[in-house]
This record gives sequence, C-alpha cells and structure tokens, in this order.
Amino acid sequence: FLSLRPGSLAFNPAAPRRLPFNSASDVLHRAATINPAPRRSRLWRARTRVASQPPGDIDESFGGAVPSYRGSLVVPAGDHFVRQHHTSRSGASSFFAPPFSLLGQGALQRLGNVVSESGAKRCLVVSQTKHLRDEDEKDVLKRLCKELFDAGTDAFIFSDVELNATTENVAAALLMAYEYDVDSIISAGGGSAHDVAKAVRALYRNPEQDAVQELVGVDEIAAGWIPAVPHFAVSTCMGACSALTRLAVITDPLHQETLEIVDWRITPSVSCDDTLLMLEQPREIIAAAGVESLAHACEAFLSNASTPVTDANALHAIRLLSSYLRAAVTSTPKDTKALDMINYGMFLAGVSFNSAGLGLSHAIANALCAKYINLPSSELLAVMLPHVLEFYGEQSEEMNDDAAELFVDLAEAMGCPKTSSPASAVKCVVQSVARLVSDVELPQTLSEVNARQSSTIMRIDDVPEIAAKAMCDCVPGVTSARHPTLGEAENFILQAWRTSKCGECGDAFIVDAVAKPEANETKKNETWVQRYNWVGSDYVV
Repeated sequence: FLSLRPGSLAFNPAAPRRLPFNSASDVLHRAATINPAPRRSRLWRARTRVASQPPGDIDESFGGAVPSYRGSLVVPAGDHFVRQHHTSRSGASSFFAPPFSLLGQGALQRLGNVVSESGAKRCLVVSQTKHLRDEDEKDVLKRLCKELFDAGTDAFIFSDVELNATTENVAAALLMAYEYDVDSIISAGGGSAHDVAKAVRALYRNPEQDAVQELVGVDEIAAGWIPAVPHFAVSTCMGACSALTRLAVITDPLHQETLEIVDWRITPSVSCDDTLLMLEQPREIIAAAGVESLAHACEAFLSNASTPVTDANALHAIRLLSSYLRAAVTSTPKDTKALDMINYGMFLAGVSFNSAGLGLSHAIANALCAKYINLPSSELLAVMLPHVLEFYGEQSEEMNDDAAELFVDLAEAMGCPKTSSPASAVKCVVQSVARLVSDVELPQTLSEVNARQSSTIMRIDDVPEIAAKAMCDCVPGVTSARHPTLGEAENFILQAWRTSKCGECGDAFIVDAVAKPEANETKKNETWVQRYNWVGSDYVV
C-alpha cells in the first residue's frame, strides 16, 4: 500500500507516516471484503498434500505393490527396490529414439499432412505386399497411398521385399529410387520393409558408399554424410520395432550371412504406429509380434549396456505385454484396449533395445534366418527366449550378484509371486515366458517351427555352423548379458530343438527322444542331446 511517486513515503522519509488504512485490522478487513476466499499459495498446498500410493496398489498391470519410501530420508540399504543396475558401468551413455512418433488409434490419418509439410512430392513406398496372402494387409497399402495422394504426393511402390530382407531387395529398391528421382521414402509393413528402406536411405545419393556391405557395423556410414531424404515408417504390426530404431538387418543369401547396420543416422524421421492397423492382422501375427517385443524388452533390460532410462522403458513394456497379450490374441471380437496397450508395449520395447542392445536369442535367430531365408524370426525368438533366459540366469563368473538380481525385477514385471531369491526368480521368468508362448499358440521347439514350413527344412547337422555364426553377431555379441562358449551355444540350440520349458510341474522336460534307426539298445535310452555326437550329415529331424 505504499506509493512509489516522488515525494511519497517510499522516497521521502520525512513525509507523514500515514497508511491508506487506519490500522492493520482495517487492512485485513478490506482484503477479506474484496476476496472472501483467498487462494492459498502453492507452497502451502505442497506441505499439506498426502503422498499418493505406489502404482502397484491401483494398477494390476504393475504386478504386486511396490514398497514406497516417499518422504523418507533413509532407505533400507539391503532392500531390493534400491538395487543399482550394472554398478560397474561408468562414463557417459547414449539414448536413441525417433525424432517424431505418431502412436495410437487413427495415427495413419495424420501421416499425409506430416509428409506434405516436409515438402515431399515423390515418395518411394517400400512394402511386402507382393508376398502377403491376406487381402486386409494389402488394403493397408491402399489406404496409405490414398493419404499421400490426398496430400498431393506421388507414390512409387516397391513391393518385392522378402520375408527376411535381402541384399537383392535393397539393390532393386535403390535402383527404383534413382529411376524416379524420389525425394522421400516411406516403408509400410513389418521389419523387413523398414530395414530395406533404411539401407536404401543410407545409400541413396551417397557419394562414397554404394553397397550394403560397406555399411555393416556400428556407425559405418561415411563420416559427415547425412541421408539426403526423410524416411517415414508405417508399422502394420510393430513386432520387430524397426520403425523406430537405428538398426537394420539385411540377409546376404549368397554367403548365407546376416549383415547388421547400426547407425543413428538411419533412424526413421517419423514413426507411425496405428493400433487400428493391428485390428486387421491375423491373430498369429499379433502373437508373434508380441512375443518378439517381449524378447526385445527382456534382453535390453539384461544387456550390459542398459541404463536407468532403457530399464524404465523395458520394464513397463514387459508389464504391458505380459498383462495384455493373451487378451489381444484370444478375445473375440478383438479387444481394442488390449491391442492399444500391446502397441505401446511394443513401442517401449523398441525404444529400450535401440539404445541398450540385444542378446543371444536374437543372435541365434539371425543366424538361422541367414541359413534358412524363409524362416519367421519372431517364431524363432519365441522358441529361443526361454532357453537363453535360463542360460543367463545360471551361476557364472560373468553373472555377479547385481546382475543376478535383475531377474527379481523381471519376475515382478511379469506378475510372478514376489521373491527375493534370484534363483527362484529365474525359474519364474523362464516359466512365465514359456507359458505365454504356449498360451498364444506359438511354436515351442525348433522342430515345431520346422514342421510348420512348407519348403524350408532345417537340418540338425547345421547346428555347429549356426552356433558359430551366432557367436560372431556384432550387436548381441557385444551387449549380451552373458557370453557362451561355442559348446554352450550349440548345447542350448540343441535343447531348443526338442525341449520345451513349459512343463506342467515347472521343470523343463524332453518332449521325445530321437534315436538313430541303427542305434543299439543302450543308445536308445540316452537323451537326444547326449547322442548328438553320432548324428550324421544324412540324418534330418
């Protein structure tokens, strides 16, 4: 109530000391008259607010209730909740994510305007529609092209991508990009379409590199080279999560090897993941994509390159996928809410492994797809994941106490009964994954994957070659939670051929024992894995 005019009380100490009101009580009375219910300050509200309950008490997808130490100055040092992840890790870390993402129901309808605002007029559309049998999946490409045409953008369609992207696919798509002088690239479909588009983008108008083989490795794109055109990735079912990652996997069918490109510069400019597109997918595709994303999240969480940021994404992805995948696959009609949660779970899983890396199950799946090019990688991951997780959880010099305790977090995220024992948590995690695979009716053994194929026949005598290739995989070989010997890698590939971890009593069991026709009675009583050393090259399971 002090005037700031020259000559007032503020500037003239000799002025009469008179306030606008007669007394302090008058001041309070006048304030109450003007504003009968004055707003309390934010500071006051913060001091009197009661802390909310932890999410485990109100959201079933989080599993059991998590102990809360909110407001406490001292946290019990031995409590698992405050365990640090990879305490030996030091130095700065990197986090990679797409610059812009469209998520949820109706995301595809917004893509046309996004493409138009980027200035794109001539788009190369990379898809797998030539190899799709479901007409609903082909309709996705028609809807995408309609959005582009409405936005004033021309589309040139390359639809020859194989189930597993090959170097020939990249070369043909690159030639088409040059032929039509495109100014943007759009990929629509699964991981193979996105991987081809990433490789084409890295090579298009690149003055120094013109073949996929020159891009293999981590950050091997020519120094200073920035891709000349934007890339818009539209996922029909985000299992591989390739629409938002810096990783591209291309198969070289001539040399039967997997070429992995890891570079932040090939991350799609825009990722579009519309839940409504999943409604049109067959249930087996949704199941395979969900388990593949679960493998991404588990291996990213256990990776030796993980950080608290990737852990947060991985754990919540595991919660969502474990809670909603069964409903998304089995409900009739399809559960839109469950599909929405699965969609977000897949996205979170992709964000986590994009920075933390992957592990052995992906290395083995890549090696199998390189040898047998038409095998579905998602089904291979569903088979291998329980075996690899069990291998990770075994006692080893590489698995210290902190690393072993990671399985307690995994068990909690999957909704297992609360346990403080890492050994018990490992069994719970392996069983939870195996039973989820069984519940959504995916193959549980490599021999079952083999039986589902019409043309590709896996041979058991190729196991040593597959194990050797898996050991040389550049990405999982670096970030894997545990590094096996060649013999160990062969052993759990062999176990995965005929062994399921989904036992009725919680233990692994042998589905059946395979005996060579001319084997004697003693060998017939041995387990299949023990008899592997006499399996000849002419014997096919």
